[in-house]
Amino acid sequence: MVFLVEKPVSEVVFARYNDHMSSINILKYEYVPPEGYFASWTTGGYVFYNSRLDYLRNRVIQPDKPQLQTTGRFQRVAVVFKDENESNNEAEAVESGFYQLDMHRWVARKVAENNAFKVTNVPLAEIAKASKAFDQVIREFTEKYGDFFTANVHSDLFEEKRLDDWYDQWKIIGDAASDAQTEKGKKRLKEPIPGEKSILNENLFRYTGIGRGPQRSTSIRPINLVGWCWALIARDVLDGITYKRCENYMSDQNPTGCEHEIPSEALDGSLNMKFCSAECEAATR
Repeated sequence: MVFLVEKPVSEVVFARYNDHMSSINILKYEYVPPEGYFASWTTGGYVFYNSRLDYLRNRVIQPDKPQLQTTGRFQRVAVVFKDENESNNEAEAVESGFYQLDMHRWVARKVAENNAFKVTNVPLAEIAKASKAFDQVIREFTEKYGDFFTANVHSDLFEEKRLDDWYDQWKIIGDAASDAQTEKGKKRLKEPIPGEKSILNENLFRYTGIGRGPQRSTSIRPINLVGWCWALIARDVLDGITYKRCENYMSDQNPTGCEHEIPSEALDGSLNMKFCSAECEAATR
């Protein structure tokens, strides 16, 4: 694939746009699943993982033990095991089977539900309660999807982020996802800021790789789940994607339902989706 850097993504897309095809092609996202999430409150609420600590111990103290190594920003990540005979066995990063097509909108809802996390003019007991609630949201997220900022936490690419950073990034993405559904909001995302890229281009170039896709479309490869969300936002803006609730959406009548929406067009171009996943479809039978 040839990655483009000389033109803004919106300019590249609009130059090739055809009403009979999708202009945005989002490529598969691969990651190394972390294990043992915890938030270190003694250091300001930094998100960490036991498997990350194991990686650091093995790399620094026991360099002959299994280590994760990267082969480049857009390359797959391989796990290299070294035995006594110096023979290598490689295990590739796994393709995410859990990410949703409404993740950018879902994180916005979670931020709205947990806005007390950012409130400071309340009793300490309330702050602690809100922090614990948001901590649990992030814990469950990482168990399903992995780390939001790094595809492989067992590498030198890992970015240490606080719960505050997660909240702030989710808020930014949520606001952009909302803008992507209105003409005024789309204009805000696409228009270049004086002396800088547009909001959309800035985030796509920071968190994704961009190249020419099939049938003159633009392909976007997310390097983390931040990039995945911005790729979805780009699709909403440039392909006019809209959303409705999954038919198994949670309600008073369906308390065990999901919390996801489905797009007007799937990544493969199929229409008239009813369910966000096979699990939700099976649950309604």
